[in-house]
Amino acid sequence: MIKLTVSKIYPSTKDELFNLIEDIHRLSIIKKEIAGYRIARDELGLQIIDTDYRLPFIKIASRLRYTIRPGKYTELKQTKGKFKNYVCKYSFKNGKGGIIMEINLIIQLPFGPFSYILSIIMKPAIKLRLLKELKTIGKLIEK
Repeated sequence: MIKLTVSKIYPSTKDELFNLIEDIHRLSIIKKEIAGYRIARDELGLQIIDTDYRLPFIKIASRLRYTIRPGKYTELKQTKGKFKNYVCKYSFKNGKGGIIMEINLIIQLPFGPFSYILSIIMKPAIKLRLLKELKTIGKLIEK
């Protein structure tokens, strides 16, 4: 199992930050591993997409639920697919000098005993991706 938490302070408002990830289209600009998705359901506060989720060395077909709680958090969670567990949550907190955006990621790979070894190998690469997402968000806010 891979559990990661990364965060960064941005000198902006919650609304500006939340606006960057308020729907799956905008999130896919930041989260590059969601590629070639198809929206299966789209309603206020909930989007369900089918996608090939790309991890380092692996591409896994998944159905993901994107839940949106404006100004508080967004959550991307697998509802159907090969992962045993997949949850990626973006949350916001007030901090000194701005708003803290935190990304919590939990991935449980589907490869039995081999998934433990694969998790150890993949964890640094996935953490780099999350840090890159935070950097991309910073660049988008500066525009």
